[in-house]
Amino acid sequence: MRFKKILHILVAITLVVLIVLYTAFFASNEQETTEEEKSQVIRVLAPYQAKLHQQILNTVAAEYSRDESHPQIEITYVPKENLEKELSLRTMTGENQIDLVICENTMVQEMIQKGLLKEVPVSREMKEGIVDDKLWQALEHDGKYYGYPLTCDPYVLYYNVDMLKERNVEVPTSWNELIRAGYQVKKSGLQSIGIAAKREAEITNLYWIMMYSSGDNLNTVNQELWEKCFQNFGELSKGELTSSHATNLTQEDLAQEFAKGRVTMMINQMSVTSILKSNQTNFTVGMAEVPYDNAGGTFWFGDEVCITKEAGTGTLAFAQYLTKQDTSERINDAMGTLQVYSGNSYKENGKIYMEGTSGLPAKARAMVYYHSWSDICKNVADGVSEVLNNRMSTASQAKVAENTRDQVRVSIMSEP
Repeated sequence: MRFKKILHILVAITLVVLIVLYTAFFASNEQETTEEEKSQVIRVLAPYQAKLHQQILNTVAAEYSRDESHPQIEITYVPKENLEKELSLRTMTGENQIDLVICENTMVQEMIQKGLLKEVPVSREMKEGIVDDKLWQALEHDGKYYGYPLTCDPYVLYYNVDMLKERNVEVPTSWNELIRAGYQVKKSGLQSIGIAAKREAEITNLYWIMMYSSGDNLNTVNQELWEKCFQNFGELSKGELTSSHATNLTQEDLAQEFAKGRVTMMINQMSVTSILKSNQTNFTVGMAEVPYDNAGGTFWFGDEVCITKEAGTGTLAFAQYLTKQDTSERINDAMGTLQVYSGNSYKENGKIYMEGTSGLPAKARAMVYYHSWSDICKNVADGVSEVLNNRMSTASQAKVAENTRDQVRVSIMSEP
C-alpha cells in the first residue's frame, strides 16, 4: 500500500516536471519566433523610378513597420527592364534575397515558370472585391494564384488640348485619324506623336495594343494584320511624326518631353500622370482611349504583388497589407492609376483627369500571358526598332513583319 502511494507521488512529480519543461520549451520557442519576426527584414524589389511612386510605397512601408510586431521593410528600386535579372541574380547567389517583388502583370507567368514565385492564398471576398475578374488572369497558373493585383495602369492617349484646339484638330479615335492629326500638328514644327521604344517591354506593350485592337492576337498571328501594324510604325518614321530618338526614350523620358510642351500627343501609361503633375504643365492635358481600328484599345496592364520562393516570415502579411482595399486606394491615388477594387473611380489629379475615359474599365480586356514573355518582347522590339530607325519601303516593312511574326510563333510554340 505504501509502495503504491510512493509510486503515485513519483508519477505526479514526473508529470509536473514534464508539464513545466513542455511549457518552458514552447514559451522559449514562441519568444524566439517573436524576436525573429521583430528583427527580420523583408526585402522588396520594385520597378518604380518616379519620385511620387517611390514616396507612397516608402510611406506605406514605414507605417507598417511602426508596429513593433512587424518586421522592417527594405525596398530596392530598379528600372523595370532589370527587375527580373536582379531577382534571379539574388536568388542564385543567396545574397540579400528578395522576399516580395512588385512587377508588371505581363512578367508574372514567366517568373512562375522559372520557379521564382510562391503560391498565395486568395479569399473569396478578395477575389470578388476586385473590379474585374480579368485582373486575376496574369496571376493564375494551374488553378493556383501567385500574387495580388496592386494597380490598374492601362495605356491612354495624352494630348495637348490647347494645341489641338488652336489647329482645329479632333481627338483621334482610330490609328488613321491619329496619323492624320499628326500631319496637321507637324506643320507647327512640334513633334506630333510621342512613343517610348527604348525598353523592350514598353514598345512590345504598344505593339500588342495595336495588334489586338486591329482584330488579331498571338493565337492567330495574321500576317496581313502584322504588316499593317508595322506599316503604322513605319508611317511614324517616314512622316517624321515621332522623334528620331524614340528608341532611346523610356516612358518617363517621353512624359518629361510631353510635360515641357515638346510633344503634342503621346501614348503612355496612366502612371506617368504623376510626372506630369510634378512638372506643372502650362497647358491643359487631355486623356483619351488609345486609338484603335476594330476592337477597343484598352487593356489591363498594371502591377502585381508577388511573393518569392525564398520569402521569409511575415512576407505574406505585408503583401496582403499592401493590397488590401484602403492601402490599395492610397497607392493608386498617388500613382495616378485606376483603382483595382470595385466602387472606386479615378480621381482628379491636379490638371490631369480622365475626361471622356470614365468608361475605360468597362471596355478593358486582358491579353494572353506567356511564359516566354522575354523572348517575345525581344523579337517584337527588335522588329519595331528596325522599322522606326530606318525609313523603309512598304515591301521592306512587310518583310520585317513576316520575320518578326515567325520568331514570335517559335517562342509561343516553345511554351510548356
